[in-house]
Amino acid sequence: EWLHTPYKGCSRLKGCGCDCLTFVAGVYINVGLLPKDLPIPEVYSMNAGQHVETTQYIDGIGTYFSEIPESEAKAGDIVMYKLDKAFAHSALIVEWPNYIIHALVRHGVHGSHGTAEPILRNKPRRFFTIREGN
Repeated sequence: EWLHTPYKGCSRLKGCGCDCLTFVAGVYINVGLLPKDLPIPEVYSMNAGQHVETTQYIDGIGTYFSEIPESEAKAGDIVMYKLDKAFAHSALIVEWPNYIIHALVRHGVHGSHGTAEPILRNKPRRFFTIREGN
């Protein structure tokens, strides 16, 4: 349902606008696996986040998700990519690595291959699954 949602930083509205963080959060909120009042930083930037050594994004993911090895990644899990200096790009796994869904500035929410899309190719990756009881 989120496919073709335009990219709009810090927005979390299916069909209207989202970024990579708010897309993943929005999906989990909409299916009832994360709280509706989930705090998301009001001030963050894809560009600033990836060009600064920070763990803010990973730390936030770690609040509700557990890290897993790539070999265990399945539909509904999250893959985080290190772009430049930080793990600052997230995607929802549909079938790893053949199909992920994520939001990019130029494309909005779209599906792609998890390792073949040029911006993601050869980037370090970490994988996360939702903790039971969230």
